[in-house]
Amino acid sequence: RIETSQARGNAAEAAPAVSLDELAALEPADFFERLYRQRFGEAPPGELAAAFGELLNASPEASAQA
Repeated sequence: RIETSQARGNAAEAAPAVSLDELAALEPADFFERLYRQRFGEAPPGELAAAFGELLNASPEASAQA
């Protein structure tokens, strides 16, 4: 079971503006960490970051067979 909570902050706590070029240059794991930090105010837990890494490394054939 996955439980989520969302930290609510004001506009001053929002992530700084980033250009589309900067976003395009991010690796998926970096993008995930930035988004998680923005939404929850801290780095993703190691277990969640590891699960995201496994998802990134999963072959498309493996997901098609599931």
